[in-house]
Amino acid sequence: MRALLLTGILLLATFTLAEAQQRPFDFQTATPESLNVDSAILKEHADELFRRGTRAYLVIYEDKVIYERYRQDQHWKGDRYTPHGTASAAKGVIGGLALMLAMHDGLIKPDDLAHKYIPQWKNDPLKSKISIRQLGSHTSGLSDSTEKGTSNMEAPGWKGEFWRHDRNPFLVSRDEAPILFEPGTKHQYSNPGIGMMNYAVTVAIKDTKHPDIRTYLWERLIKKMGIPQAEWNVGYGKTFELDGLKLVGSWGGGNVSPRAMAAVGRLLANKGNWNGEQLINAKVIEDALRPSGAPSNDFGGFASSGFWLNARIDGNKTWVDLPLDTAMAAGAKDQVMIFSPTRKLIVVRFGDENIEQGSFAENIINKYVGAPLAKALGDLTP
Repeated sequence: MRALLLTGILLLATFTLAEAQQRPFDFQTATPESLNVDSAILKEHADELFRRGTRAYLVIYEDKVIYERYRQDQHWKGDRYTPHGTASAAKGVIGGLALMLAMHDGLIKPDDLAHKYIPQWKNDPLKSKISIRQLGSHTSGLSDSTEKGTSNMEAPGWKGEFWRHDRNPFLVSRDEAPILFEPGTKHQYSNPGIGMMNYAVTVAIKDTKHPDIRTYLWERLIKKMGIPQAEWNVGYGKTFELDGLKLVGSWGGGNVSPRAMAAVGRLLANKGNWNGEQLINAKVIEDALRPSGAPSNDFGGFASSGFWLNARIDGNKTWVDLPLDTAMAAGAKDQVMIFSPTRKLIVVRFGDENIEQGSFAENIINKYVGAPLAKALGDLTP
């Protein structure tokens, strides 16, 4: 009888442990003051953001949520768990993350020439010189698909076709997007460039159990991080087929919850370690999150993986009040996820309009996020 009772206790303990391991991940909360943060400054700072089109704002410090607020409207009735459009922030949190995972698996290197994966470029005098790092850092020279003064959907020629998906956007990016300068010599923000980074990663993983980046990321990473599938919808919900490849875009098309966005920041801030398990090698993340080497443009430096970087190659910072190691995934209408490994800081901001008209990458982010947080948390530099 005693043996049966002990067996029952052991089975119950095992079941409880298994149930706990399957429970979705969530951040714990803490009062700002418990971490020596000024809550009054935090609230004043957030009030200003919510006057400026913010729908969701999440500040995580020392692995605890110290501020969280949501504004519901007719188009979005959400909270921490509700997906929101990420716009071009998908370039980093989806495309860049897939690149890092493939690097971790030894399937691709950022300094590989892209024509190793895109043979159609091998004999082109300029495209043959493009590296994976340059595709991810907007230094490949590939033209962007946007047209100044025109909405994306109404852009002429191949640019509009790219956005409307009239034709396969990967085919358009590969064969029709022109190259504007010698790869690696300048910055040119390029949605097709990120598309071709996705293409190259897909070629690299095509013989694995998960041959498209949506499934690859989900099975190998996101599910392990305890993020429910309902909070992680990527690639416009589409899979494009070309040359036997199942292609998923990450230049946009993501709908991700604030919690899931913050979880990606947590993974990267912890150099790939997730609750004691090294999901991505730390050196891979350091390599993927370093400046491209090309001169910084007016908006700051780009990493090899679709993220914006605070560190510039000239030694200056993009956001002067945030730590040097800060990186940011960012998209239209200031959808941002910001993280700093040294200060254990993660910020997610979603909205239905820009915080202020102008560049989200430079003075706007520092003015409305970096400087107020530095004041609330104490000096955030270097």
